[in-house]
Amino acid sequence: ADQQTEPVVVVATAPVPIAPVAAGGLYGALSLAAIQPDADFTLDNIPTESEIDPTDYENGDVDLDNGFGAVGALGYDLGTGLRVEAELGRFKADSNRLVFPDATAPLNAVDTDGDVTLTTGMINVWYDVGNFGNVQPFIGGGIGMAKGEIDATFELDGVNEISDSDTAFAWQVGAGLEVPLSTNMSVIASYRYLASDGLEMTYNDVIGVDADISTHVVAVGAMFRF
Repeated sequence: ADQQTEPVVVVATAPVPIAPVAAGGLYGALSLAAIQPDADFTLDNIPTESEIDPTDYENGDVDLDNGFGAVGALGYDLGTGLRVEAELGRFKADSNRLVFPDATAPLNAVDTDGDVTLTTGMINVWYDVGNFGNVQPFIGGGIGMAKGEIDATFELDGVNEISDSDTAFAWQVGAGLEVPLSTNMSVIASYRYLASDGLEMTYNDVIGVDADISTHVVAVGAMFRF
């Protein structure tokens, strides 16, 4: 009689879940960022001998291209959901146009050549809101200082230049996601709104400039727990 072959039974193995990140202790993080910045300013002491009306040019906005940056942090996980960290960031974007909302066209906007740079030092507090599968969301913010640099030239009633820097108070709020690859390494993605107000600079080395710089920051990087 013909012998029947027993069917081969294939046992499917369940995927091994990724272990949660180690809670507590030191960690470091490094991220690359894309930014959408904005800068506006107020001018003081505009010379009255200028052919333009000074009052039309007291307030201005710098139209900036989207830019890039990098963020690095060293922190401590308290093991309670809270993380405290020191963070350094540097962001840069090219200037596109200079717009004076109170001026009359066509002298209310002019093309510029230059860039705006923001270097930050922040103390942040993040709160891990819980685990959702292998994803761990977090929210928080921080305060610190920012060095803003505006280097832009343009032609309006002659060649003009804003090329100066200053350091002022800065703050940020944001949220993000941490996805563990192992117990000690994670991929992180975050969004922050970062702002620094009251940067005191000069325009043509004579006119005072009170500048405010803010930016949306989307960052992606890695976190390493020690």
